[in-house]
Amino acid sequence: MNHFITQPTDFRQLPPKKIAEFLFWTAAVLMLFLNLHIGGLRGSEGRWAEVVRTMFLTGDFLHPMINFEPYFDKPLFSYWTIAAGSVFCGGIVTELLIRIPSALAGLVTLWAARLIAIRFEGKTTGFFAGWILLTVYSFAFWGRLGEADMLNLAFGTLAVGWYVLNREKNSFSAYLIFGLLCAVGGQTKGLSAIAVPVLAVLADLALSRGWKKHLNWKICAAGIISVGVYLTPFLVAALKEDYSDNGLALVFQENIQRFFNSLDHKQPWYAYFIHLPQLFLPWTPFLILALIAGIRRWKNSEENDRWVLVSIGLIFSVFSLSDSKRVYYILPILPFCAILTARFMLSEGNGTLEKIRNILLKIYVWMIPVLALLLLAAAGTSWICGSRVLKKPLPPELMNLLPALLLLSALILAVIWLVFRRMLPTPLFPNGAAGKDFALSAACSAVILIVFFGILMPQVSENLRTEKRFFAKISQYLDTGNFPSDRVFFFYHGYTNPSFYLSRARKVIVLDREREDAEPGRELQKILGDPQKRPLMVIGQLRYFRKIQSPALRKQVLDHLKWTEESGPLENPKKNGKKYAVLLLD
Repeated sequence: MNHFITQPTDFRQLPPKKIAEFLFWTAAVLMLFLNLHIGGLRGSEGRWAEVVRTMFLTGDFLHPMINFEPYFDKPLFSYWTIAAGSVFCGGIVTELLIRIPSALAGLVTLWAARLIAIRFEGKTTGFFAGWILLTVYSFAFWGRLGEADMLNLAFGTLAVGWYVLNREKNSFSAYLIFGLLCAVGGQTKGLSAIAVPVLAVLADLALSRGWKKHLNWKICAAGIISVGVYLTPFLVAALKEDYSDNGLALVFQENIQRFFNSLDHKQPWYAYFIHLPQLFLPWTPFLILALIAGIRRWKNSEENDRWVLVSIGLIFSVFSLSDSKRVYYILPILPFCAILTARFMLSEGNGTLEKIRNILLKIYVWMIPVLALLLLAAAGTSWICGSRVLKKPLPPELMNLLPALLLLSALILAVIWLVFRRMLPTPLFPNGAAGKDFALSAACSAVILIVFFGILMPQVSENLRTEKRFFAKISQYLDTGNFPSDRVFFFYHGYTNPSFYLSRARKVIVLDREREDAEPGRELQKILGDPQKRPLMVIGQLRYFRKIQSPALRKQVLDHLKWTEESGPLENPKKNGKKYAVLLLD
């Protein structure tokens, strides 16, 4: 008997299936796509934006470049997904277009994670796992970011989902599609999209002892084809003689070498014991309980429950053994954690862990009206007092939006709480009162995340971040004044975001490029002393202009800056070294 889970298998115990599905996918689309176009580049988005912009300018989609300089730091497929959307916009690359692939990958990840849970654990577990994965904060954060992490997660989860659907088959097509999903996933960002599915499959084969039936020529043939598909873009790209970066060499450096001896991104061995709980908020306490329950009840649990637990252990261990660690590297573990947590949420036992779970769910439920009241009070305060309660005034657009947004959030939370508490009978939900409390908590978590990531953060980014507006002004000056393109320079670095926003059709030369043996300012001084180089524009970050060795040259540059990027309302002007400035000589 399985003491870990005794779950209802009749999906009709949930609210009407079509309504439940509609609400889930509506929440997912809103969370991932609402106001996705608003806000300038953030994080590392500029790399993907600039690479694809340059691809369209050169017509070369096999050799990534930033500011027309080779940049093969990531494989090609993630760039191609952005380019596919940009084709319909005449090759124009925007913030929206670079983020759409990640948002779509988020939907695919949800579908695949639910598929795994349904196939292994039942429809109700799949439904709960979907809501848990949707409402962890990290899913919304990386699902709205125009980078490759969510694509990497999607293909890894899809590969596991395909295996789960075909685990009893040993056909060539089943092996091939699994291999191709891994190969394409590896082309999104790195080898983790291959390693995670393989680890999950090995865990299942070891537990079921079914590995012998897969020792055949078909798996070898499918593996060879899949490896060929993975290698082909790199091999074709290597045929170009005047392109200095080697994609395969960088794959080795960024994946294999980093695993054993990383030059950067070093963190202690226990880093993921901190990062995973952070990524899984607000469901972290329930994940911890689920892990304890799974370990304590190992002997009496079913094979599928053991598979989820072992997969989590293997994935966590491999990532922890790596010498290179960053918080988002371990994102591929989230679907497995969601499934394990969903199983525990549906446990109908009366043990200590279930009692703690029920108490926590009650706390979550009663935090909702408290939060609604706090939001209501904040809305009233911001409406009556405005920016007077703040140390630094916010832009009028944001101050006008804030009271309405806080009020709307409070009302939605209050309505959901009242509907669930008063109008929906407990027997509608699996696992009775605990299931009802979970549904209420998940629904309100979704609302909070939609409002925060879909409305508030885009407006904050648009109104408080100054980089995009600053370079829009510079770009307009260059275009309207017919400024010679060969007289625009960067100082010290080949800046990625400025390269994208300035949209020059040629390389912007970098003066005094950062090197250990370089003295910042030599090339700049030479070009400033040449009267033939007029007009002249030099763009750089203030911290690098302040690094100029010659005191006289440093003073000359800092005293004659034409434009300086302003600090945002919440930024400390004394720590504005990363802000950009422009030296202009007519």
